[in-house]
Amino acid sequence: MPVGIEFIKFILRRITMKKYFRFGFGVCLAVGLLIAFTVCASSPNPRVIVYDENVPDEQLATLFIRPVNIENIRFNGRNVNWATNLGNGTNVKIPAGNHTIIFDAYFDTGRGNLRSRDVELNFDAIAGRNYSIFLIFTLQPQQIHSWITESSQSREPNDDEQLLLINFTRGWTGAGIFFVLNKGTENARIITPELSGISRFIVPKGEHTIDIELNVANDGYPLVPEVEPHRTFTVYNEPVRYILSTRLDGRGDNTRRLYSFIRE
Repeated sequence: MPVGIEFIKFILRRITMKKYFRFGFGVCLAVGLLIAFTVCASSPNPRVIVYDENVPDEQLATLFIRPVNIENIRFNGRNVNWATNLGNGTNVKIPAGNHTIIFDAYFDTGRGNLRSRDVELNFDAIAGRNYSIFLIFTLQPQQIHSWITESSQSREPNDDEQLLLINFTRGWTGAGIFFVLNKGTENARIITPELSGISRFIVPKGEHTIDIELNVANDGYPLVPEVEPHRTFTVYNEPVRYILSTRLDGRGDNTRRLYSFIRE
């Protein structure tokens, strides 16, 4: 099943309608997992593997494989040894284009072991972009959720590209949200922010939109803009910079999570 915007929406509708993450253990569990696994995607000095030595560098994308929770990986039908519990994970240089990755995912939940076999993710890799496998589990129901997301990039933009910088300055950890670039178009992209500080993404020059969505680690509070978000931006010769902050407002069932997302 292709993993795209509609699939992510389906997961969000199924899980965020539940009350499991509203208080206490559920919140700590979900956010704690996301902290652990998102940090892995930006760990320093992961080992590097080139999947096909015959593909030129300018036609390669990067797929980050976390050092834990994934095993028995098959990439485009081929068994690969990418998940070996090495401390900082593995950056795999893969050709641009459509790919299928199948793997087994596992977690020690603290209440027993949870395993999902033959998880299949399909994705289109664009040359020069960074991708990672995003994993989280829920206890009610016991289920592992996974998708491919773009992660913060360290390379420099090409002549027809520029930087999009998002500075998360205050409030709830970035583990609870993701961004959708160009939502509702064939060029839509799901990108995951760093947990704090500045997230760095590369976008083509031109006009874009950006929206904030909750992921499965949300605590049940609705996400409401405190000021009208700056959804549309045009990028040319200078980086585009955003500031994101969040705060809780209200009490009990009337609690909501206000956010500000504005251009610098």
